[in-house]
Amino acid sequence: LFFSVIYFFITGLLFSYFESVVRKMFMDKNRILAFLIIILLVLHIVYAFEYNMRSAIRYFYYAFFILLMRYLYVQIKKNLPKLK
Repeated sequence: LFFSVIYFFITGLLFSYFESVVRKMFMDKNRILAFLIIILLVLHIVYAFEYNMRSAIRYFYYAFFILLMRYLYVQIKKNLPKLK
């Protein structure tokens, strides 16, 4: 029981974090990545009912990986020298 309470509390924190990120993406007109993250979170909800918690958590990993790739892309694009 204690593990389940902690698991769902942390899952709620992750969902609130992704919600704020998705809201920022919609404001920045970055709808494709926002939609992709929403799809991954919906998949987490669906598969959480069918599989064990360890298997369902991988969709959070995928969403964090997408955010990491977006962050690296922005940083690399910002720091590359401009072509004349």
